[in-house]
Amino acid sequence: MKVLQITNLDFPVSRGLKHGATQRVVYALAQQLGMLGVDVTVCCTSDSDELGGSRYSTATRALASPPDRPVASFYTHPAEYERHFELSLARAIDEQVDVIHDHHSRVLLSEAYRRRRSLLSMPILTTLHGAVFYDHHLLECAAYTQLAGPNIFFNCVSKHQAKLWAQYINIGEVIHNGIFANAYHLERQKKDYLFNLGRIMWRKGQDIAVQVAETTGLKLVLAGPIIEPDYFEQFRSRVTMMPEISTIAVTPSYVEEVVDPVLACPGPAVYIGELDDMQKDLWFGHARCFLMPVRWDEPFGLVLLESMACGTPVIAFNRGGVSEIVIDKKTGFLVNSADEMVDCVRRVSEIDPLECRMHVEKHFSSRAMALRYMELYKELDNLSPEAECADWR
Repeated sequence: MKVLQITNLDFPVSRGLKHGATQRVVYALAQQLGMLGVDVTVCCTSDSDELGGSRYSTATRALASPPDRPVASFYTHPAEYERHFELSLARAIDEQVDVIHDHHSRVLLSEAYRRRRSLLSMPILTTLHGAVFYDHHLLECAAYTQLAGPNIFFNCVSKHQAKLWAQYINIGEVIHNGIFANAYHLERQKKDYLFNLGRIMWRKGQDIAVQVAETTGLKLVLAGPIIEPDYFEQFRSRVTMMPEISTIAVTPSYVEEVVDPVLACPGPAVYIGELDDMQKDLWFGHARCFLMPVRWDEPFGLVLLESMACGTPVIAFNRGGVSEIVIDKKTGFLVNSADEMVDCVRRVSEIDPLECRMHVEKHFSSRAMALRYMELYKELDNLSPEAECADWR
């Protein structure tokens, strides 16, 4: 089976990204599908990882490559994206692939697709990684509806997300994201700090995490890119800034030389910048728990998997797809307020780190994700253009 995957150009497809969740999912999926015998081509930027020889470069480098272009998107660089879609769809036709898998969710809206639509009879699966009410997605639903056809399919990464999208378009399978669980190490010896990693912005709720740290008396370690500086300024006075920590490589003495001094700094919270995979593994692993006080319906949340893979319980607001990932009172706690979060911080010793790890290995490994997509590809490939797809969708 030949599968062509199309991702966005904002970031490279790489396992080593400090952010860019969709690209990390595409990387893991491509690697695992290749191991399962699927002929995979990933349309992405030249600065992406080799991907086992399956990389097809449509642009020299990611649009958001620093320092000259730190922020980029489909809406700020439409010409680059149109070229990306044009080259990707031409490749699909030339290679006579069995399935096109769009992870960007906008291939069907491109002029390139409109021009080549009559030549694209193979199934086209769009995975909707984003939330329908954010990032312009709601504006696209009408266009998706007009594109309904026997070879057009959509899937989501959580049941909650699918329920919201289904108000506007037909949704098929729900396939949860997966990670390379073996890349994370189970850590049973915890330290007394709270951890939060993610884009620092209002909908992620880091100010609530700082409030929880102040109430419990435990240090909060914040990591991730500062996306909304004005929001961060609202509580920055309560945060010790140590972004230089992100430049320090992990060594055998990292805990004594880096972690312990960070935890000894004054104030309820400390910001340590963006982390690579080795740094994340260590900071996740030694944390008492991971806080996720989101103010929006999180479609999935890879950080939840990363935390549990390290044996660290999650305390999260019960919104979006979180309840499909975290088992309440077994791998963490699902709460509805800052006060409930504070109470559960004091109960994290009830959670077995091994239970967290086993949950990820069983349900959210990259292999489990790839197997489900491979089954879906086969099902779509077996559908003739005349087949009635309504029951499946």
